[in-house]
Amino acid sequence: MRAAVSKHRVGLILRSSGRVSHFETVGEYPTLGEMQAAVGGYIERIHLLSIVKGMPEPCIMLVNEDGLLKHLIANQNASALARMPIVGDVIVMPARLFK
Repeated sequence: MRAAVSKHRVGLILRSSGRVSHFETVGEYPTLGEMQAAVGGYIERIHLLSIVKGMPEPCIMLVNEDGLLKHLIANQNASALARMPIVGDVIVMPARLFK
């Protein structure tokens, strides 16, 4: 019998469909693989200048580095938050968790 794996909610996934879900990781800090799986490819970090509701500390947004080249769908929620055009699914999480 396997023990249940504890998940840690470390941020949010803003999907280009408009859906928002929790970004959960196996460890306290997300792995590169977990971050890449959530955005669908290589990651690029964007520092957010505005405060993210529900997160009382500086946050970053992780986007698909090749999103524009892959012609991913525009992400309206992420674009509004970043104040620049963003495509594809993104992660928003506290900056301190990005190692």
